Amino acid sequence: MALAGLAMLALAGVPAHAAVIPGLYLTGVDASGVRYTNDGVSDLHYVVNGLASPVTYKHPVYLNVSDAYWIAAEPGGAYTYNPNTFTLNFDLTGFDIATATVSGLFAADNAIAVALNGGAYQFDSTGYSTLSAFSFNTGFVQGINVLRFKLTDSGPPAAFVVSGLSGTAAVQSASSVPEPASWAMMIGGLGLLGAMLRHRSRKIRPA
Repeated sequence: MALAGLAMLALAGVPAHAAVIPGLYLTGVDASGVRYTNDGVSDLHYVVNGLASPVTYKHPVYLNVSDAYWIAAEPGGAYTYNPNTFTLNFDLTGFDIATATVSGLFAADNAIAVALNGGAYQFDSTGYSTLSAFSFNTGFVQGINVLRFKLTDSGPPAAFVVSGLSGTAAVQSASSVPEPASWAMMIGGLGLLGAMLRHRSRKIRPA
């Protein structure tokens, strides 16, 4: 029992390290995160209305964003449905969801709101000339998580952009190798336990 307690104490000293959450792609970028520079390119990271990939589209009056490109439901900023829902999936398998945070900036023509998983839409942004901030630090689940962007428009064209999207979370593998200080605690504990057992054996030895 003492040995188990000492081992648990030592392993508790293994720190959880913050890591970048993968899969948080900006709009209008390729698989390497490089920004597209022209209209009509399919964005394979986002899905519109659960059916298809949106396409890049930027009206001349839209804000120029250095790290991302605007996307729309259909070429030229057209759409069949209104509003349109765009989703982005990311995986938190192996992460401590209690430590997860995700944040970014967005703008839209005309209005957009964002939600995490089954949560309510929030962080409304209207207008295509400035970026608005959004962030989440609760509402995450183990495995696949979904950011949902609801784009509402009063008349074509319609598009939105997500810039500066990033996130971090602590990750601690069950197979983590203890650091030197933890090994020292374990070895010291085993030595102490051995000494205690030898002392006890001498005390109960018959005369």
